[in-house]
Amino acid sequence: MNLVVYGSFNCPYSLLASRRVDRLVASGTPDVEWRAVVHDPGVAASGEPVTGALSVLFDREL
Repeated sequence: MNLVVYGSFNCPYSLLASRRVDRLVASGTPDVEWRAVVHDPGVAASGEPVTGALSVLFDREL
């Protein structure tokens, strides 16, 4: 199986996708090709702190 995965370095949901792909690769299932995208061009390259309710949401999901 060939799998193309699009992900952004500043998107926590891309981290979740990466972890799922790692499990698939470990099982020997897919050949993976990664494609980088810009999820939110407003986020500085150095990142920005996530606080408050959004931080709690990300901690729960990740």
